[in-house]
Amino acid sequence: CGICYDEMEPEQTYFLRCGHKFCRSCWISYTIDASNDSSLINILDLRCPQHECGVRLMIDDLQQIEPSLIPKWNNALLQTFIEEDSSYRYCSGPDCGCVAIKLNQSIATTYNLQKVTCDACSTSFCFGCGQNDHVPASCQDIAQWNQIKGSSEFYVKHNSKPCPGCNVPIEKNTGCNHMQCIKCKAGFCWLCLSLLDAHLPHICNRYDSADSADDDFERQALYTVTRYEAHDGAAAFTLNQYTNFEPKKFNETYWFLDQDKDPEIMAQALEILLAGRDFLKHSYVKLLYLKDPKSAKLHEDHHGCLEMFTERLSQLTE
Repeated sequence: CGICYDEMEPEQTYFLRCGHKFCRSCWISYTIDASNDSSLINILDLRCPQHECGVRLMIDDLQQIEPSLIPKWNNALLQTFIEEDSSYRYCSGPDCGCVAIKLNQSIATTYNLQKVTCDACSTSFCFGCGQNDHVPASCQDIAQWNQIKGSSEFYVKHNSKPCPGCNVPIEKNTGCNHMQCIKCKAGFCWLCLSLLDAHLPHICNRYDSADSADDDFERQALYTVTRYEAHDGAAAFTLNQYTNFEPKKFNETYWFLDQDKDPEIMAQALEILLAGRDFLKHSYVKLLYLKDPKSAKLHEDHHGCLEMFTERLSQLTE
């Protein structure tokens, strides 16, 4: 044996196409150790133990040496195939292991149908990049956005903002973006600090280049970060509401107020609100990279309507 140097009968040894002989006991130890989860060697890349040989161990060889490793070989082969073929992607859900398959490449590419939902764990993710669903932004938009967001977080940590009515510092922890100052009772928008009229709708989704002395991409990116973080924080608040929602307590509260409310409607409203917040924050990312002014204007208009109704729904559910 070329490893333990023991002498034995030929039938107690095994060799690959290269002819280097090793005893079966050493072969078994070598293949098991090299294929452990802690090993840096891929089981598909096992080679002859002889120094500088490099002949690859095939599945027929493994069948002769240690058949118990065949399932692990097959799993590694499947995983490699899925990772290298763009028509397949593992579910991004924790400990799921299911695989999504793109059945029609042309339709998915033409209409940018990248969102998939796992039937097993209900996790929604983007088929293109494997990250959380980011409709309507593209995978390229999100990749560029993550770089910007990582470098701009220092500049957008807003601990407090001055009330536009009395200039008193106000801190926002959770909830929607419609604020009311405790001191002067002024209602204002947390994002743009505009005073609000209770009888008129408010839209605050346009990047105003006229207000900027240096109208550049970085300034607009900081604007986008602010809006993104606002909707992300509001979504976290809504998710907490949804997670802790108890229909029984809900019914008891409205019975005390002598009002008839359906708890299912409340739960549905929170689900819609979560979807709206998620869409809006990624819609700002999409807007950041829209080059065509007409497309950007149309996007802003639709985005503004959705944002207005989302804030209204948020107020109704708090």
